[in-house]
Amino acid sequence: MSRLTGNKGEWSEFYVLLKLLVEQRLYAADEDLNKIDNIFYIVLAIIAGKNSFEERNYELNEKSEDIKIFNPTDGTFKIIEKSVIRNKLKSIFKVIKDSDKTFEIKEAEELKEQLECSNIKSQSNKKTDIVLRIHDLPTGTQQEMGFSVKSLVGSDPTLLNAGKTTNFTFEIEGGNINADEINAIETRTKLLDRIQAIYTSGGKLKFSSVDNKVFEKNLQYVDTLMPEMVSEILKIYYSGGHNKVSDIVNILQESNPLSNDVRSFNPELYAHNVKDFMAAVALGMMPSTPWDGKLETLGGYIIVKEDGEIVCYHLFNMNQFRDYLFNNTRLERGDTKRHQFCKVYHENGKTYIKLNLQIRFMK
Repeated sequence: MSRLTGNKGEWSEFYVLLKLLVEQRLYAADEDLNKIDNIFYIVLAIIAGKNSFEERNYELNEKSEDIKIFNPTDGTFKIIEKSVIRNKLKSIFKVIKDSDKTFEIKEAEELKEQLECSNIKSQSNKKTDIVLRIHDLPTGTQQEMGFSVKSLVGSDPTLLNAGKTTNFTFEIEGGNINADEINAIETRTKLLDRIQAIYTSGGKLKFSSVDNKVFEKNLQYVDTLMPEMVSEILKIYYSGGHNKVSDIVNILQESNPLSNDVRSFNPELYAHNVKDFMAAVALGMMPSTPWDGKLETLGGYIIVKEDGEIVCYHLFNMNQFRDYLFNNTRLERGDTKRHQFCKVYHENGKTYIKLNLQIRFMK
């Protein structure tokens, strides 16, 4: 097998594999990411590269130091001792924590060979990063579940990546709008300054559409008014002053923009629906892929903390997971040229601007 390089997030996936092989326990977390000592899941097996030629099943037993590696392609078994991994685990995490950009980990190379692990990360188009067979103490059953892995080691990971698919189009109503002048603004805070210039000119932003119709339908699976709700979040964010999701939602609850003379809207639903939306993104929804409301990862989220501890949010502590996402995420502005947004343009006698949605975790 060739030597592998990866960034902190990619190597963190491999670290989770190693740590679970040794410890066999996956602890739940509260809404503040603190480990809950009396809620954990016993890992009976880890399935790497599921449904591929590289698939390997790591069978575990708490009463044994043996890790049985099963190759379903040819039906062969091999055994390695947990101590082989345990002796290198701390040094591997130290390299992950101390390194930048992409890097190799010499201490991990031999383990990768012994574990017959050809990749350190999952496919980028999948929400599931690792599949576990666990003994679920609340139900007393064995279940096979997928988990997404997020690492807080290094830069903050994204919850929802920016793309043309996450653009929202707004009609600019009223005002004396000079598109050329606004688009010529190239200050360090040009995105906020362009929106402020629209307001200064007397213009107002009226939500028109979600550019990607697949994403629009996916949002409507969460709630029929979710596209409008996200559009209001974007207007507040690009007006400046607030980027934390919970702070923006607090403003929405006070102003209640979805309530008008025709429709009444319960302001408490802003926080509830935004939590549902972020949980959906975390557990299955992708903007450009049709979604039917099912949670792809099934099990939940595994988070690698800055000290090397790993904790999880499982479907059984979904409320804590929703609260964690709500209180620990922020909006972020992507690349305007790459994602083609925040430029005033005219179409069919009307004036428009696109705003882009990206959500990132925060520590």
